[in-house]
Amino acid sequence: MIHEIILPMLGETMDEGQITAWRKAEGEKVSKGEPLFEVTTDKAAFEVECPADGYLRKILFAASETPIPVTKVIGYISDSVGEALPSQAEAVAAEAKAAEASTEASEVVSAPSVAEVSSSSQGTERIKISSLARKLAKQHGLELEQLRGKGSGPGGRIVKKDVLATAQAGVAVEAKAPAGPAAAVGPVSPGKVREVPMSKMRKAIARRLSHSKQAIPHYYLTVQVKVNDLIKLRGDLIDSVKKACGSRLTYTDLIVKAVGLALAEFPTVNATFDGEKILLAEQANVGMAVAIPDGLVVPVLKGVESRPLAQLVAERASLVEKARAGKLSVQEMSGGSFTVTNLGTQPIDQFAAIINPPEVAILAIGQIAKTALVDEADNIVVGSTMHMTLSADHRVVDGAVGAEFLARLIDILENPQQILAQGI
Repeated sequence: MIHEIILPMLGETMDEGQITAWRKAEGEKVSKGEPLFEVTTDKAAFEVECPADGYLRKILFAASETPIPVTKVIGYISDSVGEALPSQAEAVAAEAKAAEASTEASEVVSAPSVAEVSSSSQGTERIKISSLARKLAKQHGLELEQLRGKGSGPGGRIVKKDVLATAQAGVAVEAKAPAGPAAAVGPVSPGKVREVPMSKMRKAIARRLSHSKQAIPHYYLTVQVKVNDLIKLRGDLIDSVKKACGSRLTYTDLIVKAVGLALAEFPTVNATFDGEKILLAEQANVGMAVAIPDGLVVPVLKGVESRPLAQLVAERASLVEKARAGKLSVQEMSGGSFTVTNLGTQPIDQFAAIINPPEVAILAIGQIAKTALVDEADNIVVGSTMHMTLSADHRVVDGAVGAEFLARLIDILENPQQILAQGI
């Protein structure tokens, strides 16, 4: 029996993906449920499991940066090695090879004036390069000398993919001033620059946050929280939480739990908005912004308000580890009703975050710092404080509601025993 390998739809907004790696080669035996290939979307990279036992007979799309539509057949698995593959597989494979051959052929057809560039003035061999590759090199600001010896075409000729590979490797080039009279009045050369192509994730972040900032009427509320008791509580709980779940308790854990408790009392803050309907979440699903090398992802802790602290700590640690390894599943990044972004490990006192749609609010946390405070007897004392800024969507969350939510959150953080309402 022949089994189709389908590029799955890994999320409601996914319409295409890039196959970045195959875990098995053609002809290898495969088992249902084991990782078969890796897909990169505009959110993250995902491992896709093998759909059946058997042999990986045909890979129709090799790992590349070419986007592939979801639900596309990308390969075949057969129960036995000798089974005939569907004709479609052979046709698609032949078509792909023919297209590749056609592209390469179009690159190597050359005219003497552009295909071969002499470097006799330097006493070296001439550089062989196709017309298309030469044009691309100019667009990417690459000097031909930088491409010497990198040709993969016939006779060592430089072709399109050689230029793109060099550009993506981040070769620095010096921008040239325009020639002729215009050079005297043209812009000043920026010196050495390096072109960095935007990844799918970076493009998605740019698109989503630009839309959020332009389409959502943000307003911002900033408060200062006294956290002496929160610091003490964390110190008291570190060992017991570590013993209970094996992970270290962080301030983010305590803040997320406090946020969950506050959200349970303010349903319009714990909501999403699709432009027409306000959807009130039944539980506090708190997303945590996690920085990764190419951007950020937001794994979600579900039902925060009703779960014990150590359970949340263990799950948070697991999600952060997966996020940094690029192994988060779609489910682990879906269903959020509110987001917390914490820069408390950096020397940042306060900042305002951009709402993560379709959510209607996000909380930005600054560092804990010592400051002068006035106690109940009007004495100046030294205490530890932390600034929090709520960014809210004014279409859904009125200013008074946002202020009341923050007041309740302050109460929980300044009287942090409430965080243990569901136990350690």
